[in-house]
Amino acid sequence: KELGPGNLPSLIICPTSVVNNWQAEAEKFFANCPVILYTGSNRAVQRTAIRRRLKRPSHSLAGPLVVTSFDIARRDSKLLNQIPWLYVVVDEGHNIKNPSAKRTKAIKAIRGEHRLVLTGTPIQNKLEELWSLFDFAMPGFLGTRTGFRNKYGRYDEIDWDAVRQGPDSLKDRIRPFVLRRLKESVATDLPSKIVV
Repeated sequence: KELGPGNLPSLIICPTSVVNNWQAEAEKFFANCPVILYTGSNRAVQRTAIRRRLKRPSHSLAGPLVVTSFDIARRDSKLLNQIPWLYVVVDEGHNIKNPSAKRTKAIKAIRGEHRLVLTGTPIQNKLEELWSLFDFAMPGFLGTRTGFRNKYGRYDEIDWDAVRQGPDSLKDRIRPFVLRRLKESVATDLPSKIVV
């Protein structure tokens, strides 16, 4: 809103357990931004309210922040894709780590002018999970899924040289887009880890 007039809504997709947290935090930090919980059985009414706001003059008010869960985003992805989103943000992005899953495909189909992925666990089991996150946020940046596998490896057969070093290493390619904070710099009051 600070960059100019506009009333496009933004969509936050998160686990059901934190939908209300997103609402509370958004209302605290974005005073002039309405928050719509896209949950429950009255979602058709909520979609109508979002579309009605889009018809108002773009300078009249900020676009709403719409918060929904992964399951509802999967079920309503075609309906949500009919709304022009300014941002589509996936919180706890490791929920879309499997590129073959129906949930991942449905959420990746929702278009927005900008996309963000938030996760503390970009890789849990295999390197390809990182590709899936980037495929949502920046489609094509890490190539196709097959090309990624051929270049960096798959499963336990990882080409660590291609990942760590070289002119086109995976580490160097993703560095500008990854904000990594260590526990020591964030939670200074926690004691050091003790390994027994």
